[in-house]
Amino acid sequence: MRISHYFEFEESVTGGISSSVKHQRKILKQNEIEFTDRPDTDSDILDINVPGPRSIFYALKARRKDTPVVMHSHLTAEEWEGGSFRFTDFLSTPFKY
Repeated sequence: MRISHYFEFEESVTGGISSSVKHQRKILKQNEIEFTDRPDTDSDILDINVPGPRSIFYALKARRKDTPVVMHSHLTAEEWEGGSFRFTDFLSTPFKY
């Protein structure tokens, strides 16, 4: 099994989300599961952390190839509501799904 473990904002996001991704990769290594940190739709599973525009593109591409897609948002829809950032009210609806 090979997993594409993609974190689109890896270069700029720090803190808890970054730590979560590091822990996920550590577990993959400990269990000797082959993975790449690049978006690879030829992998057995596409695992996306914090979906962004590129992630959505790769997720749709993977779905067309019948590759299972897992997405981690690290936030709930309720946390996005209330206008905390620009467009968050608009983006909170997809997070409910």
